[in-house]
Amino acid sequence: MKKIPNWVFYFPILILGINLIYRLIDESKLLFYFPLDHVNDISSYMAQLNFLKVCGFHEFCPYWYNGFTTFLHSPPGWYFFTYPLYLIFGDVKIATYVSMVLIFVIAFILIWYFGKLLNFSRIKRIVFFLFLFANALAIGSFIRLGRVHELFAWVIFVAFAFLIFYYKDKVLDKKFYFIVILYALLILGYMTIAVLASLLLLGLFLIKTNKE
Repeated sequence: MKKIPNWVFYFPILILGINLIYRLIDESKLLFYFPLDHVNDISSYMAQLNFLKVCGFHEFCPYWYNGFTTFLHSPPGWYFFTYPLYLIFGDVKIATYVSMVLIFVIAFILIWYFGKLLNFSRIKRIVFFLFLFANALAIGSFIRLGRVHELFAWVIFVAFAFLIFYYKDKVLDKKFYFIVILYALLILGYMTIAVLASLLLLGLFLIKTNKE
């Protein structure tokens, strides 16, 4: 198969990279204003992050619907990840925005690290990150709507998937069992993506020929 030259990726890197940076800068308004527009998910996530602080986890909270028990129906992964930032900054708006940017940075670092292990070129690592997290659907969902739950889970899934592909032709050693932690984080982060990860893990054991 003919190898794709690196220059082919320069234009999409430029377009997608500029768009992602612009959208993140535009979203920085979140640092100063609570999102009161009608089309977003992030305002409810920010409210529940505050409820984690003032009401606790799986505790009765009187501030919505004449009272409800927190996090019975909402996956707590992103809240646990962002809560230390909330304690540091003391402002739910700042904590949420910093959390969003930090998740994107972690995603890039993971793709850069695992891509190097799998012998991806630098250009292809950058392209992989941008195609996955800077496409129109991702921008609309993760930044415009603020679906930080799903963004958090997809980043964990990236590490999970790379670990699967790394070990598909290797003997499973002790380091492989780090995947248990990633799987637990996926369950806590976003159940739909955890189901997808389960199929990927099953596929690994279907193709393994070693005795383990």
